Amino acid sequence: MLNPSMSHSTEFPLIQPGSTITLDVTPAANSVPPRGWYHVAWCVLVSALLTACANPVLRQARQDCDPDAYQLFPVVLQSHRVTEPVVMQVPDGTQHCITESVRQGERTTAFTRCVPNYMMQTRWVDRWVQVDLNARERNIWHERCVQQLCVQRAGNTSCETPPAASAPIAPLAR
Repeated sequence: MLNPSMSHSTEFPLIQPGSTITLDVTPAANSVPPRGWYHVAWCVLVSALLTACANPVLRQARQDCDPDAYQLFPVVLQSHRVTEPVVMQVPDGTQHCITESVRQGERTTAFTRCVPNYMMQTRWVDRWVQVDLNARERNIWHERCVQQLCVQRAGNTSCETPPAASAPIAPLAR
């Protein structure tokens, strides 16, 4: 039952005895960000996942190179049309019909129901996407910067710290 105070919500009182779940079915005014932000968000997510596994020296080198990379190669978004395949069901022109006989007293009536048959077909659809024109150059510069910092800080390009040198163990006396 919809309460007057909940003009944009729906209430389902029979979920559990004594409990009520309220769902807001009103879309937010600006709930969908522009498409260009999906690409940026995807890049941020991938780089966050890659740096989560990295060692602390490598993570620090990446963080130190980020501001310069974005200053030298800022995000420049441009719309591009992309044609991509979409597989969809389309009617193939045939039908599947079922006839049912229904007896009503002394009279028998036949009902026929027909449903169209479908086939899968690939159609090409145009879509506009936002592309960062500087992403490739920025990523190349960023990786070179990280490698240089790793060489300075750890002595190698992968920022792997050498294992602690231990003193040779003397053999046991007999």
